[in-house]
Amino acid sequence: MQTLTLEITNTSAIQALKELANKKAIRIISKDELNTPALPGNQLNITAMKQWIAGAEASPTISLKTAKSEWVNRRKQLQQLDK
Repeated sequence: MQTLTLEITNTSAIQALKELANKKAIRIISKDELNTPALPGNQLNITAMKQWIAGAEASPTISLKTAKSEWVNRRKQLQQLDK
C-alpha cells in the first residue's frame, strides 16, 4: 500500500479517480494529514517521532568494539544451537 497526496486541478480527473475508487482499485481519504513521515505500517506523526528520537538519545550507549565483541559471542552461541 502506498499513500499519496494529490492536488486535482481538473474535474474530469476527479471523476476518473472516483471511478477507480468504485472499482476498489484505490481508496480516497478525505482528511488532509501531512504531519506524518510514516512508511507502510502504523502511522508515526512528528510528535511521536520526536519522542522516539529523544528516548533513543537518552538511552545508554556502548562502544562499537564492545558491541562487535558481544555479537561475536552471540553468533557463536547461535551457531552451536543450529548444530
